[in-house]
Amino acid sequence: MELDQIINIESIAQGMSAVYFTYRLTQLAPWASNASLRFAFSEADNLIAGSTKTRYSATFRITKQGKLMLHSPPTPVELDSSVSGTGKDACFQPAVATRWRFHRAT
Repeated sequence: MELDQIINIESIAQGMSAVYFTYRLTQLAPWASNASLRFAFSEADNLIAGSTKTRYSATFRITKQGKLMLHSPPTPVELDSSVSGTGKDACFQPAVATRWRFHRAT
């Protein structure tokens, strides 16, 4: 996996920025095109199908020593806005390859 494209860099606080990007997968194993395996391993399928399409964001900050440090891990940006919900009982559930559905936990 490698960086495909940086879409935007947004300053969110002093010394902290959100970076929006896409990734690409390189040197995929032959099994990656097997539909049955991709169906059985949906997370792998999401990763493979989202290559160069799914936008992610990660937050970086500058340390006191002036070095760039990852503050929060990459997360998908695309969310299905047709379903609403907020609060501590809400969670995310993978829906399709490049979308996420927001729902309330039961």
